[in-house]
Amino acid sequence: MAMGSSYYYRMALALMLSANRVAGKEYKYLIFSDVPLFSGLITPDWIQIVKLSERYYSTEKQGTSRGEGFRVKSMILSDEIIQSCDVLFLDSDCFVFKNSFDKIFPLIETNSIAIYGDFAPEGQLWGRLDYSDVALKAGYKVKNMWLNSGLIGRAADPMGKQFAATYEKLMQNYPFRPYIKSKFWQAADEPYLATAFQLVMLENFLTLPEKIPAPSSEDYLTTYSAKVDYTKKLDPVVDSTYLNGSFSPSIIHFLGGMNNSYYRSLVNDTVEFNLKGQLLRPYFRAKYEIRRLLYYIKRVTDYNIKEARDF
Repeated sequence: MAMGSSYYYRMALALMLSANRVAGKEYKYLIFSDVPLFSGLITPDWIQIVKLSERYYSTEKQGTSRGEGFRVKSMILSDEIIQSCDVLFLDSDCFVFKNSFDKIFPLIETNSIAIYGDFAPEGQLWGRLDYSDVALKAGYKVKNMWLNSGLIGRAADPMGKQFAATYEKLMQNYPFRPYIKSKFWQAADEPYLATAFQLVMLENFLTLPEKIPAPSSEDYLTTYSAKVDYTKKLDPVVDSTYLNGSFSPSIIHFLGGMNNSYYRSLVNDTVEFNLKGQLLRPYFRAKYEIRRLLYYIKRVTDYNIKEARDF
C-alpha cells in the first residue's frame, strides 16, 4: 500500500522491483494506492496499481485520505482481487535481497496466518503496559501479545479469511479509546492485529499457540534496535540487539524509511524517474521537508494530539 506522498510511491516501487529481481514473475505484484499511476516514475507493466478510492469510498468526494491508512490496510487483506490468493503483505519500507518466498508462502499456507512478532505469556508486560487489561477495556478478553505489522501473511483458506475479516471489523472502529488513552504502541494497527489473531486462534483451537507463526530472522527482520552493516550493499548484515545476534535477512523492514540513508540509497538505485520525474525531484524533496517540519511543530505545540499519525 502506498498513499499520500511520492516518497511512499517510490518505496513501494522499490519493494516490488527488489522482489521481482530475485523471484521473477512467479508471483503477482500489487500496489494499492490513492493514485492510479505514479507520475514521474517508471512503473513496469507487471506491477498492478489498484486505485483505492475506486474500491473504498471514504469521503463524499470518494477520496481515500492519508489518515485512513491503517483501516484501509485491513480492508486490502479481504479485497476480492486477492481473495483467492495466499497473500504476503509487506510494509512499503521493506526491501528484498534474497528469495525466501519459497519458505514464507508455505509457512502462510500451513498456518493460515503468519505475522512477524513476539508472544508474551499471560501476565508479562510489554514495557509498562498490560495489553490484556487494555484490550479488556476495549471489550476483548485476550492475552498478552506484541506484533510488528511489517509482515502479514494470510492464506486463502477459511481461517486465513476469518482472520482478515476480523482484523477489518476491528479497524472499522479505529481507534478504540482504550488503546489511544494507554498510548499502546501509539495505537497503530499492532493491537488490532494482536486482538484479531488471538480471537481467531481461540475460536478455532480454544487456546493460543505457544508462538506466532512467523518467518525466521534469516528470512525477515526489522531494524528495530539494530545496526545494519552494508559493506556489501546487496547482502547486508543486521546486528540485532533485541534478538542478540547477527543475521543476513532475505527481507529487511527499514523502520524510519527514507530517513535511513542506506535504505534511501537502495531506493534511489532501484527506482527510475522519467524526464518529468527528474525535473520535479527538487519540488518533491522540498514538499517532503515542509511536511516533516509542520509535523514536528504540531507534535511539540499541540498537547491534544492523540497519536503520532493524527497529522
